[in-house]
Amino acid sequence: MNHLLAYREETAIRHVLSTEEAVYNVNMENQIPYTPTDQLNQYENGWFYIEGFRESRFNTAIAKIGGADIKIEELFERLTEFTEFQSTDYPGINWLITQQGECYYFQKVLPSSRIENRTILMFVVGDPKIKKMSNSVEVRREFPDIIYDSHANRLLFRDLSRAKEIYKDLINLYREATDEEITDFLSSREDTTISISRDKIGIRNRKEIARLG
Repeated sequence: MNHLLAYREETAIRHVLSTEEAVYNVNMENQIPYTPTDQLNQYENGWFYIEGFRESRFNTAIAKIGGADIKIEELFERLTEFTEFQSTDYPGINWLITQQGECYYFQKVLPSSRIENRTILMFVVGDPKIKKMSNSVEVRREFPDIIYDSHANRLLFRDLSRAKEIYKDLINLYREATDEEITDFLSSREDTTISISRDKIGIRNRKEIARLG
């Protein structure tokens, strides 16, 4: 059985459905270990991976239940503790999280993936239908944002900036900006009204500047 949750940070998780039908159908054959300097070939449907994710420092809790921190694998062992999804929950959804076999799929709910007040013509074989759709989300079956493959013990992603929304410590995978990059960044900021010394910029901000560059 496959289970799908609607997720809005750690404080609002709703059980959407359980189904025998596969929600995601992803080609995960092309995987490379993540390094800050590597680039993915999008035409080859590539994925970065972090090996040994279960035991790594990056496998942090993504929810709290009864005040206790819960990691991804335990999350789906606690389904009976979640309330069922209601239409009033729809505006607050940030992510869809799905357990399917030994994999966990994360999909960011972007404005572009929301379907609001649309009328579509469905070409069902032998029975075309006109259907109104609202409060809906497009499931990107082949392109989730993050996959945790518990069998291979790998975290897969294409975009580190998206992945660190769920696993905050992934920011430590960014390289730090050089002094020259920091100087260029600060000089390019028209809204910087005070002088900031390079030595006052911490490691976390150096990593973010390198990413933005």
